[in-house]
Amino acid sequence: MSGDELTELRVALARLEGKLDMYGLQSTALSADLKDHEKRLRGLEEARTRLLAYATLLGAGTSLLAGMAGRLLFHT
Repeated sequence: MSGDELTELRVALARLEGKLDMYGLQSTALSADLKDHEKRLRGLEEARTRLLAYATLLGAGTSLLAGMAGRLLFHT
């Protein structure tokens, strides 16, 4: 193997290492983005659950009040 071929091989290896490093950084960034998205989705799911619980309680309370009002208005 001549000196020029060895130099070209070293340059190609350095480029390959650079590309692998770049892919590693991109993978780390994507992993961080994925964790952020998961956190946001969990927050939305929690908010939705709370909203459904409030709606259920409000519906039950309204039904109770309507029943009491019906008894007062129609059974006196």
